This record gives sequence, structure tokens and C-alpha cells, in this order.
Amino acid sequence: MKKIIRTSTVAVATLLTTFSLSVSAGLFDNLADVADGALAAYGQGAEHRDRRDLTATEIDDGLREALVVSASVAGERLSRRDSYVNGSRLLIPLPHEWRKARAVAQRIGYSGDFNVLHKQLNEAAVAAIPALTQLIDAEVDALSFSNPAELLHSSKKTAASEYLRSSSDSSLRTTLHPIVRQALVNSGATATGLKIATRVGSLPMVRNLPLDMTDHVVDLSIENFFRQLGLQESAIRSNPQRRTSGLLKKVFG
Repeated sequence: MKKIIRTSTVAVATLLTTFSLSVSAGLFDNLADVADGALAAYGQGAEHRDRRDLTATEIDDGLREALVVSASVAGERLSRRDSYVNGSRLLIPLPHEWRKARAVAQRIGYSGDFNVLHKQLNEAAVAAIPALTQLIDAEVDALSFSNPAELLHSSKKTAASEYLRSSSDSSLRTTLHPIVRQALVNSGATATGLKIATRVGSLPMVRNLPLDMTDHVVDLSIENFFRQLGLQESAIRSNPQRRTSGLLKKVFG
């Protein structure tokens, strides 16, 4: 009984400490990450079953299911517009050249359209998430693990997510590019960018603004997705409550 109380006390202390650090470091999107991290910390004290009796097929299937489940949760979180608030790690900033241009334009009292552009840029990123989630699922389905057991027993809680990214990054960028380009048109970002460039293009230090921001949004959308994917994989590995199927319980238990 004393051991149980002591374990619970450590878990609660971990939760409170992690929550405190997060509130001082970021805003609302970080709270979800803190919850995942705290649950993972709680699960680390649990007794793990011997996995040596798992077959290669079970390990392979378990890793795939963990990635698909993680991608679903990540996609749901990234599809929420309220996740992209100021101060959020999910918020995609304006490209570097556009941030410099905004600083120059502010000197003449012109910044409103830059704020509109920033909002439209993130709206385009949100709109592309369902397609990105489907692309991730397809990549998982086609994935070939070179050593599934090594990934399962890795000390890295995000080993499978990192393996998936290394094998699919180039393909994802190529396929996502036209989707994001169209999303930028639909959100109004392309038109707003042209409007700004026309108005401030003659100002010093603002010439030749890159009007195509597709690569910027693609890069950061993929970065955001794999960060969230890794958080979910880590939670499945560390917290028994996140293993929502018999296979996940058997492979990661």
C-alpha cells in the first residue's frame, strides 16, 4: 500500500511540475502536449510484460497500428483552427522575407494586410491537414520495416515515427505541394501576398518578395504533423490507457 501511495505521489508531482513549466513556456496547444507527457510519465512506473514471445508479424502489425492511431489523433488536433493561436508552437509564421517586409512596412503604418496574410497562411495549412493525414496513412500501409523488433525495443519513444519520416519525407513533400498551393489560393493568401508586394515592393529592403509560399507551408505542416505523431507514439508506448486495442496492448504492454 505504501508503494502504491508513493508511486501515485510521484505521478501527481510529475503532472504538476510539467503543467507549471508548460504554462510559463507556451499557450493552449502546449496543454495537450503536457497531458500526453504526464500520462506517459505515469505509465512508466507500470510493470511491462515480457515481449520475447511476440512474433515478427505481431510486432510489424503493432507498429503500424500505433502509427495509424497516432496519425488520426495528430490529424484531429492539427485540423482545429483554435490550435493555431498566437504563441502556439503549431502556428506557422510568415516566411523570413515577409517578416522583414512587415517590419519595414510598419514604419509607414502599413501592417494590416500582413496580419491578414498570416491568418490566411495558417488557414491554408489547416485545410491541407486531412489530405496530409491520408497521405501518412498510405505511407504507413506501404512502409517496410527493416528491423521491427529493434524499433519496438528502441530507447526512443518516437522510433517508429522517426523511421516513417525518414522513409516518406520526400514523397510527402512532392504529393502535398499542389494541395497546399491550391489551399493558399482558396484561403486568399496568394491574392493578399500579391497585394502586399504591389504596395510595398518599391520600399528599401522589400524588393523581390517571394510570392510563392507553398514550400514554406508544406515544410512546417509536415514538421508539425510529425511532432504530434511522435507525441502520440510516445504516449502509446508509455501509458497503458492509450493502448486502445488488443494488438496494441499485446505489443506495447
